[in-house]
Amino acid sequence: MAELPKYRPLGVSIPSIPDVDFVSAGRAQGEVYRSIGKSLDKMVKYAYDKKVASTKREAAKYAFENPVTAEQIQDAISQGRDIEEIVGDPDTIFGAVTTATAAQQLTTELEIRANKKIAEYSAAIKSGGLYSNEQITEMRRDLTSMIDAHSELIAGVDVNQALKYNAAANTSASTVYKSALEAQMSINKAVKIAAADEFMETLPERAKDILTKKDADLENRLGELTVLARSANDVVISTGDLVYAKAQSSAIQKVITDVQVGVLTDHVINLPQDKRLRALRSGDMGDLTPLYNMLDSKQQAEFRSGVRAELAARQTTDDQIEKDGLKINKKSATVQALAFAEAPEGSQEERFALDGLEQIAIDSNGDAISAQGILALKKAKTAAAAEETPNYVAEFRIKQMINAEQITTFDELQTEAAALGVGPKATLGLVPYLDSTTKETRREVDREAKAHAAIVPGMLNVSKKKAERHNRFVNAVENRFADAMDAWEENPDRRLQDKPVIAKIAKEYRKELLQSEHQKKIDTTVAGLASKYPNLDITENSEYDYFATNRVALGLSADDLKNIKRKLGFIEQQALLRDEIR
Repeated sequence: MAELPKYRPLGVSIPSIPDVDFVSAGRAQGEVYRSIGKSLDKMVKYAYDKKVASTKREAAKYAFENPVTAEQIQDAISQGRDIEEIVGDPDTIFGAVTTATAAQQLTTELEIRANKKIAEYSAAIKSGGLYSNEQITEMRRDLTSMIDAHSELIAGVDVNQALKYNAAANTSASTVYKSALEAQMSINKAVKIAAADEFMETLPERAKDILTKKDADLENRLGELTVLARSANDVVISTGDLVYAKAQSSAIQKVITDVQVGVLTDHVINLPQDKRLRALRSGDMGDLTPLYNMLDSKQQAEFRSGVRAELAARQTTDDQIEKDGLKINKKSATVQALAFAEAPEGSQEERFALDGLEQIAIDSNGDAISAQGILALKKAKTAAAAEETPNYVAEFRIKQMINAEQITTFDELQTEAAALGVGPKATLGLVPYLDSTTKETRREVDREAKAHAAIVPGMLNVSKKKAERHNRFVNAVENRFADAMDAWEENPDRRLQDKPVIAKIAKEYRKELLQSEHQKKIDTTVAGLASKYPNLDITENSEYDYFATNRVALGLSADDLKNIKRKLGFIEQQALLRDEIR
């Protein structure tokens, strides 16, 4: 058998092999594995989170693009289908997002519906259209049914979301239900207050009826009055309004006291004067003395003062009635005076007017028109009246007072005419100016006449010359108007639009006078005087007496004065000729 070769040492030493620490090596190896595991976990988690985020985005986008409605959920339930078919599986990431979104969408939709209905009920409550027990019960039933149905529908998708919806909706419903109850209470209170107000309105009359009964003694009447007062208090307390009840309770007591005082006042006022004074002084009111004794000392003093005030008020009322009656009689006298002035002398119309005036004089005891006033009217139509001297200045003043409503009745006209020295015939001629139906047209003619006579509007005191020019202008216009009316009425083809208008005639007449030859001569003469005497203010209305009185102050010589007198005389002559134009 062969032997294995044997090795002999060659003199080289072999180094020693170190010992291996298997525990430390295993620990280090474990750390490496753990580090690798963590890295792998992070990688897996990153990939997972990214995928989850992507899935959620896709789920949200899907839910947005495919919104779930209440009708869809309701249809699925009615058909027995699984709701997960519509909203997704909540146990998956995609389904959890679509389910949550669907639950929120559904909640929002149903909240909008619920809020709309609640708002409608709230509006009905505020407008007063919903307040009865039946209406409130029906509203509560309707809202409860709606909220329960909505909650059940949402719960099919998300129970927690349904609980939140139910709590919020019930809170809103409770608020509107409370509003309805408050509105009902307010309306019921208002109805009761209205009924109480109506009762209070009748209280004074009812209390007076009780106290003035003829077939019952005072004790029984006072008992009935007490029952009435208690009933009134019960009515106001039943309103449930404490402030109102307190106020009306005080008012009830005042009404009862006022009625007592009123009954006593009527009793005393209707007594003869001597007994009235005795009753007020002694407090003896006859059968009503117990009623008087129910008043305290202050109320008794107020009662006595009230009786005196009532007596004065009744006297004032009587005076006012008499005053109003006189005012009516004066207006009637003015109408009759107008009729008399316009009636032909000796005619039946004139007689009727005089009869009316005489009756007014009797009824008013001569205050509306006196017998002397009637005699003056009669005299105005007699031949003797034609001889009276005109007083144009006074007549002008009276016309202006009539236009300014300072004279409105025939009585006032007669009084002012007599004071200013206007004769009966002229006074009669002024009567038509009182006619209110023609006052405005007369005012228009008056304005043109004032412009013609250079009279400042509102002026009452004018010179004789200006008053005469004013009077001549008015007479001419009235004559032209009368002629125009006669011509229009005699025209068989007359038209209403062609009927003469006195104001228009006045304007045309003044224009005609301004363009007349006489006016041109007046203007030329005035211009010549103004040129010769530039320091003097000379017009066609200038008075010679002014220059004569102030000759020295104006620096005028005797020849100047003669020249001015001659020129002003010429101007006056031309003015008269101008005003004679008809």
